[in-house]
Amino acid sequence: VYRHIQKRYYRISPIDLPRAVKFKLRNTHKDAYVPKAAREGRSYSDFLAFAEDNRELPIVQLDTVIGRPGGKVNMTIHFVNSDFTTRLLLDNKTAAEAASKFQNLKASLKASGFCFGNIAPLLLTDNGSEFSMVSAYENDIDGNIESRLFFCEPYSPYEKAEIEKNHTLLRDIVKKGTSFDDFNQDLVNLI
Repeated sequence: VYRHIQKRYYRISPIDLPRAVKFKLRNTHKDAYVPKAAREGRSYSDFLAFAEDNRELPIVQLDTVIGRPGGKVNMTIHFVNSDFTTRLLLDNKTAAEAASKFQNLKASLKASGFCFGNIAPLLLTDNGSEFSMVSAYENDIDGNIESRLFFCEPYSPYEKAEIEKNHTLLRDIVKKGTSFDDFNQDLVNLI
């Protein structure tokens, strides 16, 4: 009924309804997500089955925290087994920027004699568009598969609760809405 009143199908208006004027309009902005083809074989149920078959593999959760819309972004990398978190500072929340920074991290580890796939063989993230370039997360810098990437179900942050809880700790230091534009990687490392 409220929608019909909003669309002017009836002669009354929302101001005539005491409670209707209190309601906020719903957000109609559609967020960009990982394409369905990229998520095929990488669902949360696939993750659970893979993790069950490979219990010895450490789980690493990925997510992003925005400061202000359109500004710099923190990509959080949380190692569940050791409860260790690190972050990468991204210039924006695009798939290309996230993939580039992630590949730079892998190259830096390789130059130091480490293999990212040995450190983080099992990755779990949400459906944010910044994770849509799957090969950047699964492949090493030479293009060989070294990790497996899986996606949580949409609107299910509880499936990666550890990293979500970790974000509350970040917000104790950097309040929500604070811009990351003046941050550099050294400051992010310190945090």
